[in-house]
Amino acid sequence: MKIKTLAALIFAAFAIGCDQPPSGTNNSSGNAANADITSSSSANNAKPTTTPAAANSVATAQNKGPYPDVPRINVAEAKKDFDAGTAVFIDTHSKVMFDNEHIKGAINIPFNEMESHMDLVPKGKKIITYCSCPAENTSAAVGHELIKKGYTNVFALVGGNNAWKTAGYPIEKADKGAK
Repeated sequence: MKIKTLAALIFAAFAIGCDQPPSGTNNSSGNAANADITSSSSANNAKPTTTPAAANSVATAQNKGPYPDVPRINVAEAKKDFDAGTAVFIDTHSKVMFDNEHIKGAINIPFNEMESHMDLVPKGKKIITYCSCPAENTSAAVGHELIKKGYTNVFALVGGNNAWKTAGYPIEKADKGAK
């Protein structure tokens, strides 16, 4: 019975959540929510600009997904930050999905619970958000909200936890005894 429930939850997450921005974002066109972010470019779909030093830490693929104000980072570069302890990873999945598996040491902050969890997000550290969506929809939405709240070193992980897991990087499950 538990396997059927888990399979249904996973299917539901992919079926309803990964090709649409999180509900309540007012980002149905992919551009409207980005208008409140100041940018040197007049086009809302412009690729984020980086300095040559920062270019090594962002994904080389052009950001064609939602929230172009949130730069993407590839798993190899994110793993360097993970190993160095210089980044905080934020898992944007529901608690059930987070408990099933997540990047080791990640903080669980689902998009619809951001306001009540902002105290968990440290200022002054690199923040890497992730989800399961191929275009980083949910993780970019969380990153966008963090940028609006004044965070400046925010990235969405390209490929999310699926790419991280495929690369063989550390994954853990929630401690079943913890509350």
